[in-house]
Amino acid sequence: MRLSLPEVKGLVEWCSPVIDIVKLGAGTGYITGVVNKEKDLLAEKIKIYQDHGVHVAMGGTFFEACLLQDKIEEMIQFLNYYKIHHVEISLGSLPLKPSSESEFFVTNEDKLKYVQKFSSLGFKVFTEVGRKDDIVFTNQEWIDQIKNDFNAGAWKVIVEGRESGMTGIYSLQIS
Repeated sequence: MRLSLPEVKGLVEWCSPVIDIVKLGAGTGYITGVVNKEKDLLAEKIKIYQDHGVHVAMGGTFFEACLLQDKIEEMIQFLNYYKIHHVEISLGSLPLKPSSESEFFVTNEDKLKYVQKFSSLGFKVFTEVGRKDDIVFTNQEWIDQIKNDFNAGAWKVIVEGRESGMTGIYSLQIS
C-alpha cells in the first residue's frame, strides 16, 4: 500500500517504537520520487521514517526491474542518493529460463552474485526465496536456497508467500 505523507507521519507517530523497517514495495519508492517534479516526496517520506528511527528498504520488484533493464549501477546511485541502506534482492517474478517471449533469464547463482555485490557495498540485504508463479520447490531446495543466501551475505531472508495462500511457502504442492 502506498502511503501519503500525512499517512506516513501518522504511522510513525503512533507505531515507530514497534517498526524496525518499512519496505517500499512494487517500485513505489521510485514512483514516489518521480511523480511530483517540483517536490521530492520520496526524500520527505524517507526523512520522516528516519527521523523516527525507522529504516527504509526498497523491495525486490525494484531490484528485478533494474536488473531487467540493466540498470543496477543506477539503482545503487539511487539508493545512495536517498541514503537507503537496506535492499531486497529477489527473483520472484523474473524468468528462470529462456522462453519464446524472451531470451532474458536469471539463475539463483546470478542472485547470489548480486547479494555479494550489494553486501560488499555496505547494504543490508534481504533476499527472497520462492516464486510468485507456480514453480514448486522441494523442502530441500527451500533450505538450500536460504543457506546459500545467508552464505552470500544476506542479512535476512524472506520466504515468499501470498495472502491468497496459493504461492511460495503456502503452495499446496510443497514436498
